[in-house]
Amino acid sequence: MVNVKVALLLLCSLTLFAQRVHNGNFTIRFEPTAILQSKAPIPFQIHVTDPDHHPVIGATAEMDIEMTDHTHAQSFKAPYISPGLFMAKPIFPVPGHWNVEVVVRRSDQESDVSLDFNVPE
Repeated sequence: MVNVKVALLLLCSLTLFAQRVHNGNFTIRFEPTAILQSKAPIPFQIHVTDPDHHPVIGATAEMDIEMTDHTHAQSFKAPYISPGLFMAKPIFPVPGHWNVEVVVRRSDQESDVSLDFNVPE
């Protein structure tokens, strides 16, 4: 009985201290600014606006890539360029079909969007 109380107390305390993340409702648009190819850094511009269509300020962005068969997963930071604009430069190690996801976080808000790309050699 004591172990159950301790476990319950621990669970409650973890719940109180856990960071709660809410949907940021950010609009995220991204596209490569160079021809897609493998084994080279490809710059992607990432544009982020809030629900009122204003550029998002004070956020961080990250680009996650993986092949559609869930191999070769990697993450790339997308440094801040200007309000609402970030730039990621992922390197696709092999040609093929890739899932590219951008995650934007600000305080306790988070939004993400994914697109598929075919990367030639």
